[in-house]
Amino acid sequence: MTSYFMSNVDGATLAFEREGEGTAVLLMSGLGGSAAFWKGVSATLTAQGYQVIRMDQRGIGQSERGTAAVSIAQLADDFHQLLQHCGVERAHVVGHSTGGCIAQQLAFDQPEKVRSLVLGATWAGPNAYMQQLFALRAQLLRLDPQCYEQQGVYLSYPAEWIWEHDALVAAGKKWESQHIQTVQERIAALLQFDGRDQAAALSVPSLILSAEDDAVVPHALQQELKTLLAGSVLTQWVRGGHFFPITLSHSYNDTLLSWFSRFTHDK
Repeated sequence: MTSYFMSNVDGATLAFEREGEGTAVLLMSGLGGSAAFWKGVSATLTAQGYQVIRMDQRGIGQSERGTAAVSIAQLADDFHQLLQHCGVERAHVVGHSTGGCIAQQLAFDQPEKVRSLVLGATWAGPNAYMQQLFALRAQLLRLDPQCYEQQGVYLSYPAEWIWEHDALVAAGKKWESQHIQTVQERIAALLQFDGRDQAAALSVPSLILSAEDDAVVPHALQQELKTLLAGSVLTQWVRGGHFFPITLSHSYNDTLLSWFSRFTHDK
C-alpha cells in the first residue's frame, strides 16, 4: 500500500512504500527515481524479516515535484524526512547509481541515522566519461524522449539479458513535458555531485557493489570510492551491466543479506 507525507521544505507530497517488520532497510533508486525499481529486492528482504522502505523521489511516479531546487542534498533531506516520518531511528541505507550519491550525502549529513551503507554502481564524483555520456543523454532526452528511454535499456543491461527479455525494448509511454524537465534536473544534479572530500570523513560501515561491464558508471569509479571510504568492502561481478540488482537478482539479494547479517547484534 502506498503512503504519503509532506516535505517540510516546500510541502511536496512524497509517496512511499513501507513493508515488513524488523530492522529497517532504506532503498534509494537511481536516475529513474522510482520505488518500483526495488520491487524484487523488497520482496526478498521482507521475507527474511526486514522492514523495507522505498520512495518515489520528488517529481517521479506518485510524488510531486514541489518547488525546491533538485540537488543530491535535497534528495538526501527528503529521505531523512521519510525516516523521521516513519519513526525509524537507524536503517541500512542501500543506494544504486544516483541513489548511491544520495545515500553518501545522507550518511554525511545524518550519520546517526545510518546503520550501514550499500553503494552500488555509484561514484564519489563524476569523471570525464560520465560528464560526456550524460551530456549526450540529456541532448537525446530533449530531442526524442522515447528514443532516450530505449537507448537507456541497451546501455544499462547486458546484451544477453535483453535478448531474453524482449519486452524491455518495447516502445515506452509518451513523456510529458514536466517529466522531461524533472529528469533533466536530475541529470544536472548527479553531475554536480562531488563527494570526494566528504567521503574521507565517513565512518559508516560501507559495502560497495560493482559490475565490471557497467557502461553507465565505469567500474573504476567504484574502485576509487573503495579507496576513499576507509574500511569499506568492494564486491564485484564480471557481468551484470548497470542494473545488476535486476540482472543478478539472486546473487545481489544474497550479498545484501550476508552484509546485513554482520550487524545482527548492532543496536
